[in-house]
Amino acid sequence: MIKFANYPFLEYGTVKGVVKQISLIPFDSHYVVVVELANELITNYGKALAFKPQMPGTADIITEDIGLLERFFKPVLSLLKKKM
Repeated sequence: MIKFANYPFLEYGTVKGVVKQISLIPFDSHYVVVVELANELITNYGKALAFKPQMPGTADIITEDIGLLERFFKPVLSLLKKKM
């Protein structure tokens, strides 16, 4: 989920993509990530964003799409299964 600095996400929404590459070494305490956009620059609000090279933004990387309760109880259930 990518939020671009020049497009407030509450107004424009976010853009989905898939991580294709992550740098092995941080650059200025950040990692460079190459993302393939799922639907070009169309947001989840259906708005088309104008492309600009080096567009600054932030991304939330979702490793597994699960609910909050499941995320909380998953380690507990895993421990219980190991003890059985």
